[in-house]
Amino acid sequence: MFLNAVGISLVIAYGKSFSLNKFIKRLALLGLAALSVSLGTYFLFPDAWVYFGILHLIWTSTLIAIIFVQFPKTSLFVASLIFILGYLNLPDLSFFGFLLSDYLPLSSVDFYPLFPWIAFVFTGIYLGHNPIYKKIFFMRLPFLQLVGQHSLIIYLLHQVILFSLVGAIYFLFSQ
Repeated sequence: MFLNAVGISLVIAYGKSFSLNKFIKRLALLGLAALSVSLGTYFLFPDAWVYFGILHLIWTSTLIAIIFVQFPKTSLFVASLIFILGYLNLPDLSFFGFLLSDYLPLSSVDFYPLFPWIAFVFTGIYLGHNPIYKKIFFMRLPFLQLVGQHSLIIYLLHQVILFSLVGAIYFLFSQ
């Protein structure tokens, strides 16, 4: 559902008009956040750091899916194709891992491969254009708009708070 919201937000932000500056700013903020998570987890969890987590997936999906924002039916078709190919275990893209396997940990505390997860972003693009969806969510609640506009900061802050709490509890009880 979270990744559907990424697709819906792309429609809300760029469905009527595209601003390159706004898009670059969006990608820059997401990229900086993803890089911060990678660097932070590299130092905290050197054997399981985040090299392609949810923020990396959102960044990459945004870069790819923006092309489909004006084409909701095509977006739904692509999503369906990805879901079907994923169900059939096709294509096997694991060979890409061999290119970087010497540099990446065997496991990660947060890993979301592009396939099949990008399909949910494409589905969100379709939903964002769907008239039924627009009728259901006709109300504009100020609190939800505020949370939606600052969701990246909220996400990052909750990560810092949770990791700090878990680290403190671990430190206190591992003595």
